[in-house]
Amino acid sequence: MRRQVTPEARARVERIARALAGLLDEVPAVGAADEGARPPPGRARAPVCPRCAGEMGTVGAGQGVEIDQCLACGAIWLDVGELEALVAEHAPPPGAPPPTMAELRDRMREVNTPEGLVKYRDCPRCGQVMRRRNFGTISGVVIDECGRPGVLLDPGELQAIEAFVQLGGPALAEQFRREQERRQVPPPPREADSGSEPWVGTVASAADNLWDVLFRGS
Repeated sequence: MRRQVTPEARARVERIARALAGLLDEVPAVGAADEGARPPPGRARAPVCPRCAGEMGTVGAGQGVEIDQCLACGAIWLDVGELEALVAEHAPPPGAPPPTMAELRDRMREVNTPEGLVKYRDCPRCGQVMRRRNFGTISGVVIDECGRPGVLLDPGELQAIEAFVQLGGPALAEQFRREQERRQVPPPPREADSGSEPWVGTVASAADNLWDVLFRGS
């Protein structure tokens, strides 16, 4: 059964509607206040710097890579694959001999900024703790890396990595890895001398000695 609206109730509703009319005109639509802060369609929001929590913005592009850099401390964020694309142009010509390990270390001491207190930082994309990795195994440039999202470079680290690649460091690092793998491979078993007793006889002698100890009390 439909409830009948009395004249008094109708008048009360009209008074409330008139009182709220001015207030509703001043309330912005949901999401309208931050519409300008939203990134354009198809582009992710700029990350927050994991180093100092400052604002990061796109400061340039090269090799098809957009570089996000902290406007406060200068740290650089590169999405996965972008670091390799940036340093590829610094590779030495094919066939160029790599430096010696001593030459590489001396040069990297000149271009690599000494690291201060070690800190593990959160990925600005996924929030997980990033791992620390020595770029190229022997460069001495320790970068913060998160598997799929990308890498964070402290100020000066991009230039140090470029110098490492330009010196031929990756080729020297490959030689270093092969040498380490060769040292870790166990040597082949030594072959028995032709005049020595067969292995079967050796095993049988050991079995006899064990029998004597257990059952004969010798």
